[in-house]
Amino acid sequence: MTYVKTALLWLWLLSKRLYHRPAFVVMLVLIPALVLGYATINTEESGMVTIAVAQEGHSAPDETLLQDLKGDSQLLYYRTCSSPEEARTLVAAGKADTAWIFPQDLEKGIRAFVDAPEENPFIRVLVREDNVMLRLSRERLSGTTYTRVARHAFLVFVRHLAPELSHLSDADLMARYDRVPISENLFTFDESFAAATKTHYLLSPLRGLLGIVVMLCALAAAMYHLRDKQVGTFCRMSLRWRWSAELAGQLVAVCHLTAAAAVCLSLTGLSTGLGRELALTVGYSLCCAAFAMALRRLLGSLRGLAALLPALTVLALVVCPVFFDLADLGPVRLLLPPTYYIYGAHNPTYLWLMPVYAAACFGVYALAGALGRKENR
Repeated sequence: MTYVKTALLWLWLLSKRLYHRPAFVVMLVLIPALVLGYATINTEESGMVTIAVAQEGHSAPDETLLQDLKGDSQLLYYRTCSSPEEARTLVAAGKADTAWIFPQDLEKGIRAFVDAPEENPFIRVLVREDNVMLRLSRERLSGTTYTRVARHAFLVFVRHLAPELSHLSDADLMARYDRVPISENLFTFDESFAAATKTHYLLSPLRGLLGIVVMLCALAAAMYHLRDKQVGTFCRMSLRWRWSAELAGQLVAVCHLTAAAAVCLSLTGLSTGLGRELALTVGYSLCCAAFAMALRRLLGSLRGLAALLPALTVLALVVCPVFFDLADLGPVRLLLPPTYYIYGAHNPTYLWLMPVYAAACFGVYALAGALGRKENR
């Protein structure tokens, strides 16, 4: 019982000491500030591609058509225009990436297109400079208009090739067309570890950014330990057990920030559930603590760790799947803790890999000590 009280007292004193360090307080405040900044982003009026939509002779495009275009996509933002001239002006001014201008009578335009596709295009597309994203956006346009074009094409096909059905009206033919079940999905996509939750693309990097902040906190804690060594804070501890003081200091620091990140993620609706978030908090705290301890012993100086911080931050932003998931960098990104924090949210495999990664880092820590990086008294 005495050992438990002593351990709890140590943890309390280590925690209390942390809040007297301005750098730690700044990083702790940075987590809710970062989440708040992302949460206030207007996710309704944003997209990777801005499309100005107009219809000739109308003050606003057809509402049914707009709803079909929007669907569930968050990558395309449709900006309605009162006239084709307004849409053209937005594209020319760079406020829209492209403009889609529909004819005044959409059904008439579709019928003319079905009769002579090469002579009667019925949608005008304006771009300043074509690129891959705009070409992909036009796939959405063609997919949306396909259903309307297909209905008229069906009528033309039947009237020309089945004259014996001339006694049937267009409504009767379309009723038979609608009764035939047609699957609109040509492909089935199965994403093995993505997402069970719907996340706006502007909020999706939030977990990765918080993970990088926690990793930087672990490196800052490693620098605190080097400073403690210089002033002899733990000189009364034997060299054999001095690693426990470093580990305790690391875990106290990173657990505070990881717990704060879990709370903030739950408030923004990005949490994966209490059980998994708890496992992520514990596992990621161990990963960051072990990673920072290994680097601290390998470098062995405040100057080395301070020089590594900015480079490691940039490397984590590029290599880890924070904004982009670069599959070619797979072996490299597994060397950094944020990868496990990001993937572990939706892939249980990475939850099991977290203790393996932590054990490997502790192994590097012990090996570096055995090869000459001994602790000084």
